[in-house]
Amino acid sequence: MSTSKEVFVTIFSKTLRLVGDIVTKGDLRIEGKIDGSILCGGKVVIDKDAEVHGPVHADSVELLGSCNGEIFAHQGITLAKTAKLKGNLTTRNLSIDNEAIIEGTIQINKNLPGLDYEGVRNKRKVGEKNIAKLSLNTHWKKNTQSVENEENIYGEGWI
Repeated sequence: MSTSKEVFVTIFSKTLRLVGDIVTKGDLRIEGKIDGSILCGGKVVIDKDAEVHGPVHADSVELLGSCNGEIFAHQGITLAKTAKLKGNLTTRNLSIDNEAIIEGTIQINKNLPGLDYEGVRNKRKVGEKNIAKLSLNTHWKKNTQSVENEENIYGEGWI
């Protein structure tokens, strides 16, 4: 009888460019371009051709590509020979190839507090009052259409 832990991985492929923030409890693999912050309760892998422009807060990080923003990796970070980091780095454990490029400070702190994923996530939620303000904005209403049938979003059917 085996007890295995489920692992959830979100993959952003090479063809994806995302402008916005990412919040996930599971692991994350980035192969494309991200302009925004990343909050991950698991491991973040930034592939060798990937680019991240914004801060990364995760349990652990493996950087093979480029990151222009601070990295906070609670457990540890691995910087491969192809890694390019322009920003500060804070972690408990660091593994770095001698060809990796870093423009910023490195702070190794064995007493680093854990990542408060739920606390940070809850602070980022849109409040009910803000949702009400958005829905009452007449300019917003004039320039948008409501979709009565969610299948219409994808041209009369799901992809």
